[in-house]
Amino acid sequence: SLSLKRQYDLHSSLQQRSWAQANVMPLTSWLSTLWEQHASTGYLLSPWQEQQRWQTLVQGDDTIITLNPEKTAALAQQANTLMDQWGIPADTSELCNADITRFLHWRELFRAELSEHNWVTQGTLTAAVIDLLASRPLPLPPRIGLLGFDELTPMTTTLIAELEQH
Repeated sequence: SLSLKRQYDLHSSLQQRSWAQANVMPLTSWLSTLWEQHASTGYLLSPWQEQQRWQTLVQGDDTIITLNPEKTAALAQQANTLMDQWGIPADTSELCNADITRFLHWRELFRAELSEHNWVTQGTLTAAVIDLLASRPLPLPPRIGLLGFDELTPMTTTLIAELEQH
């Protein structure tokens, strides 16, 4: 990329022989690491654990029959994560059909379970780290760069704003 070329040219002009090694990782991995190292309460569910919770909710619902509860649970988990990351409110009942109403019911049960057990999911991890950053100073790298994003979710934008304050 042009940015990398400029950095290389700058280092070459300064006659530096090597660069400091960059610690490159996916955003979710970095957030998970921050959470696990600095959160004093709560437990971060793995994607598999979260999937199991959704499957339990879907399979335990006697009001509907699903042909593929695993796929239904996976789609519900995905929709829930998107709602969390994009800040979509659950009180959109005027836009609901029976499927959306059922999903929102499962989501309400799921969120109650998270709250009861003080669990954090991949969807709520960004908000949890934002709260952690707001509560106390954390050791952060001197420079943080985000690459490869086509679009930033509102939650990621809020995270960036919180990081800029530290």
